[in-house]
Amino acid sequence: MVYIPAGEFSMGSEEGLFNEKPVHKVFLDDYWIGKFPVTVGQFRKFVEETGYVTDAEKGKGSWQFWEGEWVVRLDGNWKNTYFQQGDDHPVVSVSWSDAIVYSHWLSKKIGLDFKLP
Repeated sequence: MVYIPAGEFSMGSEEGLFNEKPVHKVFLDDYWIGKFPVTVGQFRKFVEETGYVTDAEKGKGSWQFWEGEWVVRLDGNWKNTYFQQGDDHPVVSVSWSDAIVYSHWLSKKIGLDFKLP
């Protein structure tokens, strides 16, 4: 974990997409954050221990970059990303809800309180 002190930063872009405008100041309280992303191997261990099924695997699919554009692939999920991944790569194609469930599992397993930013 890495400690991030409280502070202010500029968020947004005047030249970006409509939802990035305007540039504005944001203040964040101090917090701790994982130094590295959750890997495929770590997520696989969670799934094996709990039997968890991700939102994408329940039929919602996942966004995939396919033939030059972003599309929802109903068969896409963290195990089927359409590109090669090893257990040491960051896990992708998991939803916010999936990440919440993973963080609760990790909190119980390690005895620390993990939350999403």
